[in-house]
Amino acid sequence: MKDEGDWEFADAWVLTSIAVSQAPCTLTEVVAAADGLNHAILLDDEVDGAVRRLLGSGLLVVTPDMTFALTSAGSALVARRNGSLFNQVDSVLGLLASVHVRVQEFALPPGAMRDAVDTYLARRGRR
Repeated sequence: MKDEGDWEFADAWVLTSIAVSQAPCTLTEVVAAADGLNHAILLDDEVDGAVRRLLGSGLLVVTPDMTFALTSAGSALVARRNGSLFNQVDSVLGLLASVHVRVQEFALPPGAMRDAVDTYLARRGRR
């Protein structure tokens, strides 16, 4: 693991999405929660970068079958978030400021994000 920069909005967005999905959750559930929180679809690079930082900083675990879960430190951090559903990402971003950013190698499997988004949109009837 290496040190790398500052926390980004996408880091808090992914972390909050996992929290409101009642982790552990699938990538499709993360996409759905993220859309609910921010009315936008996460991009591959946003997920890859966020997961690298959240894994490296000890806030998240990802299983080989792409299930996402918070660690005890991650759960404790998001438990302190406040505000309405739409303000929680900003709250989590503020809370992340107290955590040192570390990076761990991670990359979504090719096509995983496209599959997750397609599945989410099909469930929502938006295709």
